[in-house]
Amino acid sequence: MLSYVINNTSTAVRPDKKTIKTDVKIHVVWDNNGGTQDYYGYQTYTGQYALIDGIERAGGVDEVWITEGKNAMTISQIATGNYGSVSGTWKNLKGDLLIFTNGNCTVSAWNWSGNLIVGGVVPEGIVDNIAWASGNPAPRPDGIAFMFAPAGISPNNIGGPDLTDASKDRIVICSNGGQTVFGEPNSAYYKINKLIILVSLYLDLMNH
Repeated sequence: MLSYVINNTSTAVRPDKKTIKTDVKIHVVWDNNGGTQDYYGYQTYTGQYALIDGIERAGGVDEVWITEGKNAMTISQIATGNYGSVSGTWKNLKGDLLIFTNGNCTVSAWNWSGNLIVGGVVPEGIVDNIAWASGNPAPRPDGIAFMFAPAGISPNNIGGPDLTDASKDRIVICSNGGQTVFGEPNSAYYKINKLIILVSLYLDLMNH
């Protein structure tokens, strides 16, 4: 299988390609009509775990994953109606999903789909350290509110401790209660990273 010579997690230039023997093949069927992909896992000389598809494109090899990439939530953008930094799939502790795709949003627990707008049933912009948005169309009777809190930030005026995982970017949804809902552990949605899922599958298969 075609991969790279991997001696560290980052490099200024593309490393040399090499042929490696993989340990496991993972066939993935992505949700929401995301198609299927085959990935191959192996352990590097430095003890890291890599997942590749082994296909050469434009002189390089796609999908050589060593560490998790970080696409941080950017509330200054969210406050202006740009939700690109939260694109993808989010999940709460109950397993409910929140999906942002090309500016549209779906919330499984609410059986709701639509887009987000600045203002509406919530404050405009950044208020109490977090960004706000409303769902459109607004479900009755109180609409649907979205609150965006980056890692390391908790809103003011919760009325108690922040019981969500403040070490992570998170989105909290409610119909009323505002930032007090951060006092409920199950209220927050956290970003699902495809790399984390695949590495977990790889490690699980390697241990059996």
